[in-house]
Amino acid sequence: MPVEVQVEIRFDQEAGIYFVANSNLKGLHVEAATLDEMKQEILAATRELLQSRFSGDPPKTNTKIIMHSAAHCAA
Repeated sequence: MPVEVQVEIRFDQEAGIYFVANSNLKGLHVEAATLDEMKQEILAATRELLQSRFSGDPPKTNTKIIMHSAAHCAA
């Protein structure tokens, strides 16, 4: 059974970057300039974090990425 990883991302308008606002995977902190880059960074970091926590191959994951619109992120 795959491990479910939930990731909430937001866009910082001032800095012009997407970032992980919340995740159920402890230690997942990445940022990127585009959504495509963000997806790649999240998947790579998830793989690395799980490899460090499990000996051998990490378990398969089901990664759910939740994006909040810029209107919700304005401070």
